[in-house]
Amino acid sequence: MKKIMKRKKDPEQTEQKRVCIFRHIVLGSCALFTVLMLLLFIGLPDRPFSETENRSLAGVPDPDAADLLSGRFMKSVESWTADQFPGRTGWVRVRTETARISGQNKIGGVYICDDGYLMEEAVQPEEEFVSRLVQNLTAFRANHQDMNFYMMIAPTAVTVLRDKLPENAPAEDQNALIRDFYSTMQLVGYTPVDVGNVLEGKKNEYIYYRTDHHWTTYGAYNAFRYAAGVMGLDPDAVMYNSLAVTADFNGTLSGKSCTFGDEKDVISVWFPQDDTQPAANYVVEYADNQMKTTTFYDETYLSQKDKYSVFFSGNHALVRIKSPTAEDRRLLVLKDSYANCFLPFLAQYYRQIDVVDPRYFTDDLETLIATDGIDEVLFLYNANTFFSDSSLAGLMEQ
Repeated sequence: MKKIMKRKKDPEQTEQKRVCIFRHIVLGSCALFTVLMLLLFIGLPDRPFSETENRSLAGVPDPDAADLLSGRFMKSVESWTADQFPGRTGWVRVRTETARISGQNKIGGVYICDDGYLMEEAVQPEEEFVSRLVQNLTAFRANHQDMNFYMMIAPTAVTVLRDKLPENAPAEDQNALIRDFYSTMQLVGYTPVDVGNVLEGKKNEYIYYRTDHHWTTYGAYNAFRYAAGVMGLDPDAVMYNSLAVTADFNGTLSGKSCTFGDEKDVISVWFPQDDTQPAANYVVEYADNQMKTTTFYDETYLSQKDKYSVFFSGNHALVRIKSPTAEDRRLLVLKDSYANCFLPFLAQYYRQIDVVDPRYFTDDLETLIATDGIDEVLFLYNANTFFSDSSLAGLMEQ
């Protein structure tokens, strides 16, 4: 009988088959994962708000011709897909832990700094954005020549507390950008309220939260004292006592970077020492839900994640603050959330303050000004919001 000879398997061919099978498994898994994520992205409803990051999430963009031509539409699509990606919070946590293990000191646009501080990187505004903003603010001012216009753009901690930034982090000077913008706006009738030096002088004190992007009430109070002098108010007319309402505040930057350490912040509210105008004499009206109250504070938020919303229950399209002052001065404040802990200091001096957040306000601003007899306007923003949020320019275009 002929011996049946078995062919020996070629080790190299066997290894190639194994590699090929492994590649097919990997590619198939990636394809399956991609299809699954796509189906979840399409099938799941958009989330309007992130509790972890304490911010509104981008929704489906609604393009117009200008957005398509300028490229803003594609940026809106990128923001939407990033914010609404399935399991986003979990993926952010994975990225954060990976970055920390590798020794990175900047996570999700947030610097990990000395003394337990988290600081958001400075926004670098686009030339087209600034040009549009200047044009619209100029036209708005020209329509109200008989009114006083003030502008306060507060630098964030990344500028004022730059000594705490990690080594080799760019110490970008927001004050230079702000003052350059002030110079432009001063030419068309805006009075700058430059609080940069005031905050720099207090940088060794607790003027910014460690885990949040806002200034503290103490930081806002120091800015107010300077602003009062510019706006013709007596900063010493009312003296204040400070009351800590929570020592368990973990803010937006902690959520944005997913660095949930042991660091906690203290939130304080300030009350007049000699309150000749009892709190019951103040009326705070919220136009969006038709609610009225006699206080600037909402204690229910102290038991929630978003503790900073203790000030005026967070952000609203329109809030009216009415006070029984002897002098009938009426102020319009166009603002972001930096104004929320600042407004109680202004309330002592104005018969009425209309507080408009352009991110949510959809009514006619000119009608509001005429109806409520506004005679002064204050723009109050932090630099990052002012030089990145197009809602203000959009409101001015009305």
